[in-house]
Amino acid sequence: MSQTKNLVVNDLLKHDKNNVIETTYRFYEDALKSFENSSLIELPESHKKIKNIFISGVGGSCIVGDLLKTYLWNKSNIPVVVNRSSSLPTFVNEETLCIFISYSGNTVETLSCAKLAVERNCKSIFVTRGGKLKDLANSNNIFSLSLTTKQKMPREALGDMFFSILGVLKNIKELNINESEIKNTIFSIEKLRNEIDIRYSPDNWLFNFAKELDGKNVAMFGVTPSTETVALRWKNQFNENAKMMILSNSFPELTHNEIVGLMAPNTNMENYHFILVRDTKTEDKYLTFQINFTLDFFRTLGSVKIFEQDGDTLLERQIKLIYLGDYLSIYCSLLKGIDPTPIEAIDILKKKMESVNYD
Repeated sequence: MSQTKNLVVNDLLKHDKNNVIETTYRFYEDALKSFENSSLIELPESHKKIKNIFISGVGGSCIVGDLLKTYLWNKSNIPVVVNRSSSLPTFVNEETLCIFISYSGNTVETLSCAKLAVERNCKSIFVTRGGKLKDLANSNNIFSLSLTTKQKMPREALGDMFFSILGVLKNIKELNINESEIKNTIFSIEKLRNEIDIRYSPDNWLFNFAKELDGKNVAMFGVTPSTETVALRWKNQFNENAKMMILSNSFPELTHNEIVGLMAPNTNMENYHFILVRDTKTEDKYLTFQINFTLDFFRTLGSVKIFEQDGDTLLERQIKLIYLGDYLSIYCSLLKGIDPTPIEAIDILKKKMESVNYD
């Protein structure tokens, strides 16, 4: 790296006060460690005899549930439901495997659901670093996955949580989880990170695209079911890391409603950059035509950028796309001179809610 480029990179990194880039870079090591460690844990036989899976969480923790649901879409013989509320639906019972995910262990909505699951004698897995969720597990002899990698922000721990869960769920036959598929997915990150990390490649294409987004509004789109979760993750990372408000939806749903608002004469989209995260390998001909036609329309309104990744499996392509979004949101933050770590609005709301008696 030349001295000039080194100075530019260092000037940007001074805003990264909590070294978010290094934590993001270590996704590969942490994901692999989490998967290998959890693979050594024997899931109780009772947890393998289930009729459905119910995953509960919010924020960065619940994206893990969305990703798991998408991964199992064309694999599992057992239905998977993701929940972001503080209550349990009626169907959740002793034949349900409940997975409660809270990195901190103190998320109110997740704790509320977990307590209800204990009352209903559900088969449960608590995924956390500690807190009240861990205490609830210990006091009720609930099976739990303790996340042991270095403390980080919940949104940085997607790999830790997701691959820890896969490590124990792979022994449920009806889910048809392929271990080599999972490891190949993790390994694919090792090469990608050196191509997009500005410390090793200061002029890389992803960082240059972040520069293009400077001063722009962003409309973020995915495709159901292949990249819908990826698009949501990107939106959330832009919200929290780059402090940006993002317009977001997924195909084909947006072609049945949102497109009308976008086409309205009084809609000002001139300063928008449209981003689509896509997986053409899983699209049928109708969906491909629908997407391409809509993208042609978007190009009349503003710039369009399509993100797609190579990979042997949908999971590998999804994780690589998520990884790109994590880095891109960090770059957008640093280019604006903003530390990606603080989430002031969330902290203020949580502090305010501490005075509320919800038990």
